[in-house]
Amino acid sequence: MSSSSSSSSSSSSTTKPWTLWAAPWSRPLAAGLTVGAVRQTTRAGLLIAVEHDGRCGIADAAPLPGLSHETIDDVIAGLRHCAELSWSTLQDPHDLELQLPHLPSLAWALCAASREAGESSSRPAVRSAVLVDDAAAFATADTLPAGAVVKLKVGREPLAHDVARIGRWRQQHPTARLRLDGNRRLSPAAAVVLAEVAGPALAFFEEPTALEHQAGLPAWLPLGLDETLDDDDAREVAMAGEHRAVAWVLKPTVLGPWRTAALISRARALGVETIVSSAFDSSVGRRSLVRLAAAAAPTVVHGLGTWRSMQQDLVMRDGAIVVEVDGHAAVGAPMQRADVVGVSFERVP
Repeated sequence: MSSSSSSSSSSSSTTKPWTLWAAPWSRPLAAGLTVGAVRQTTRAGLLIAVEHDGRCGIADAAPLPGLSHETIDDVIAGLRHCAELSWSTLQDPHDLELQLPHLPSLAWALCAASREAGESSSRPAVRSAVLVDDAAAFATADTLPAGAVVKLKVGREPLAHDVARIGRWRQQHPTARLRLDGNRRLSPAAAVVLAEVAGPALAFFEEPTALEHQAGLPAWLPLGLDETLDDDDAREVAMAGEHRAVAWVLKPTVLGPWRTAALISRARALGVETIVSSAFDSSVGRRSLVRLAAAAAPTVVHGLGTWRSMQQDLVMRDGAIVVEVDGHAAVGAPMQRADVVGVSFERVP
């Protein structure tokens, strides 16, 4: 028995079908970013490369401070356990989250990278909402295509400022659809005022108020959920169909692969629109999100318009880039580790 066991173990170790590589990165943000109570001027992550059968998939484990529960140091510490995982575990989002229960960003990156390495060389593309602030509003005023979807953050400035900004956008882009995002900052009365100013251009209002006030908002005001889906208890309420939201905004880096998949499946059953959203992810991270968005909801306008957030994003060689213009995002050619410029991958033993 011991001889058979030893032979089996030796065979398994010499025929392991995949290898794991990692590379840390950090980049300054174009402007300061406050998430929750955390102010940050840089974005950091850990690139994960999975090589299998001559193919390579690369994704990004990049927890977002102020929103994610884990830190980049937690991800790096947890990585040492990952090279021992089986190929079947990498392909199973539920198994991955069981193995990495407190590291959803790492579980997401491993799942995304392994799937890219295991699939054919597809180049999916999706539509994306344009995320703007006041500076971007003027810069893009004459360049947005007709019928573009624009996401405006509100609640950071006095109400009169947001009213004027929404009115200006409606005037400049009469065919644009607006998604307002309050990040739970607004009072119910202020949320109603902004929704009325947006009028028929309003696609939905994402988390306008604290969760306990959302049920009391007028029935005509279409709601979207984001932060609610990151909270275990509140997410169960939404998945039970007890919230009247018309759209769920999913951040896989925060949720992890299994929760993301479960929410996509449940949203379909409830008739709720699924929007894949970037948590200010890198270009490598957004490649994975484009792939998921195209598979989950190919006709939906997703939330991937954060590509202006870094002073200098991760650079990929020609052909492997994420092609992004206002309103569209597409994945380039399959990647190899050498395609990411200026980072150093090391094999995870």
